Amino acid sequence: MRRRTTFVHDPAAPVNPSDLKASSHELRIDGLPAAREERLTFAFQELPQEKTFTAPHVLSTRFANTPSLQYHSLLPSLEHFVSYIQKHACPHSSISCLDAAGALYRADTLDLDFDSISHTLTLAAYWSHAPDPKAGWSETISSARDGESAPVEVGILSLEKSGEPHDLTLSGHLITLDASAHVSPTFFSFPSRHHPLPSSQIFSTSFLHPTGLHPTLQLTFPNPLSTPSSPSTDNPSSCALHTYLTLPSSLFPDIYQLSAANSSPPSPFTIHHNISRLLTITPSAPPPDLEAPVWAHSPWGSSVLLELRIPPSSSPTPFQATIPLHLRYQEPVAGGKRTLRVPDPIVFWACPAEEGTKFNVNPFDRVGLGWDGVFGPRTAFWQMKNVGRGRNNDEGGGRALVRDIEVPVLDLDGWVARWVQLGTVLVVLGGWAWLMWLLGRLVLGDWKKRKAEEMGERKGKGPEEKKRQ
Repeated sequence: MRRRTTFVHDPAAPVNPSDLKASSHELRIDGLPAAREERLTFAFQELPQEKTFTAPHVLSTRFANTPSLQYHSLLPSLEHFVSYIQKHACPHSSISCLDAAGALYRADTLDLDFDSISHTLTLAAYWSHAPDPKAGWSETISSARDGESAPVEVGILSLEKSGEPHDLTLSGHLITLDASAHVSPTFFSFPSRHHPLPSSQIFSTSFLHPTGLHPTLQLTFPNPLSTPSSPSTDNPSSCALHTYLTLPSSLFPDIYQLSAANSSPPSPFTIHHNISRLLTITPSAPPPDLEAPVWAHSPWGSSVLLELRIPPSSSPTPFQATIPLHLRYQEPVAGGKRTLRVPDPIVFWACPAEEGTKFNVNPFDRVGLGWDGVFGPRTAFWQMKNVGRGRNNDEGGGRALVRDIEVPVLDLDGWVARWVQLGTVLVVLGGWAWLMWLLGRLVLGDWKKRKAEEMGERKGKGPEEKKRQ
């Protein structure tokens, strides 16, 4: 296993190398206010063998830059994932490993990437601040002393002014936790496709009530939208606002309804919902059966990427965009309400970079997000923060990764369900009686016909026998 720990602190609060307490295989950090990234790389043989990878559910080859295979599994929170790592990956005597795994529960982002060429799994977690932002990070980072494991690499860096508009420049210190644990100064830059937006650029999500059989997801932007202003874009007016949704099989978008946004002139329906264009929808071929109930629908669900209509600068705030969805027929339940868990959408700006820009190797880049490969290689992204995320309660009491909504289903305890059951029994019995009556008529008619034929044969034979006598 290889481990790389990176801290990025405020340039206004520089770190003195003499304050870094590095010794053989250990580094002590006290009160460091910084963002943090942990990146762990495992070889295939280091992974738990009883459950490693699952066959993907969705095959999509529409875009060359997106993965040909996509796998989706609902993960309401990181509680069970953290427990799995603590149980299967951490030695029971390693308190530091158990604490490090527990810290994943508070991570802002968590990425798992498998490289089929090198057969390695990379886990990358990011925290925007320490659990206590005022106290900062205080801990001892150590590496194994067995001589076989790779030494831990630690970077304590700060952002510097970059000479290129699309580059990120970092300076600071790198420490390799081996026998010498030497602190080395460093300065490097790299291109970045992903950029943050000002804190005022936020959004929240909700479902309009009542949800009914056609739930509507609402995106609310409380502050005026401002196009990302950066010299790395050819033309700020060419930037577009997008949202990416991952939906369970219980909900689905109507491809025929949303594709009306791509017509010319656009459909009044999509204009009303502030939808400008449908970019991708998965699965796309063959089109899903819109009337199939949830228990007869085999795919995991669907994903959709939409371009939103940007309001004029004079429009009042808050600005809202709505996305019409449809509920598949659910299994009935006592009480007539069923809870669905729906992941919150992602909202971002996509802007074409200036001519000649090349996004080469980035040690902190995030790729294969499900939507980034849809755009060209010269596209930069500005991601918007969801301020409503994590308000739902999950099993562990931490931040939820999904939003719970209640949808109507047939109430097994209500009079409607009882009448439906009674009516079903009566219809089945009536149908059975009708079939029995038809079969009885058929059998009785056949029997009468045979009897008549036998009587006719007997009457015909009587006179012949008399003549012979």
